[in-house]
Amino acid sequence: NNIKVINFEDLGTGAPLTNYTINELYDTRLIPGKNILWGHKYFFIRDEFNDAKPRKFNSKVNSILITFGGTDPSNYTQLIFKKILPNCMKYKIYIYIVTGPGYLFKEALQDEIKNCQYKNVEYTFQTGVISSIMEKVDVAISSKGRTVYELAHMNIPSLVIAHHERENNHQFACQENGFIPFNQDQKHHSSIEFKQIFKKFILDTNYRKHMFHRMTKFSFANNLDKIKKMIN
Repeated sequence: NNIKVINFEDLGTGAPLTNYTINELYDTRLIPGKNILWGHKYFFIRDEFNDAKPRKFNSKVNSILITFGGTDPSNYTQLIFKKILPNCMKYKIYIYIVTGPGYLFKEALQDEIKNCQYKNVEYTFQTGVISSIMEKVDVAISSKGRTVYELAHMNIPSLVIAHHERENNHQFACQENGFIPFNQDQKHHSSIEFKQIFKKFILDTNYRKHMFHRMTKFSFANNLDKIKKMIN
């Protein structure tokens, strides 16, 4: 019917049929199509980040963010909180936890926080607040979706864990860009090895500084205007 079509994040059979398909979360071409645009140069930041100030490097980790998206069906939020809590208590690291409105384990997480006897924990499930929290944190642990671009925009070195097989294909979250990635099929996030990597991450200042500087090259502030111009 000659209706112009633009799709975002589409790997399906309709993707090659559009005027544009914008797959900003995939830096590697996964399906053929001359109309398909790939990679982080097409990612645009949400409005709440327009006035957010990217982090400057801090030699000591004073605060950390845990966030696994709006639903977190595997409840990585609570699992990771339990794993990192001893070191956060030992080194007096403030913990920010952000979940979404679709998170089904809210009461269990709140009980976990209440019973842990550590006062430096702040939990919120409100939307539109994560940018202001990222302005306060030195490192993060997150899922492997759009949040990694926001973390890169804010210069926050992070450990990232894929929720599912599709997120394994999100190649932006790599060491070259300041992230330590764990694929969904890896078990490191539930093992002693994860704790060891996390401890190195928060205590090895030179290592973290190296990761920080790999992020400073990224800014997604102007990409929205570029996409709107393409659409127009």
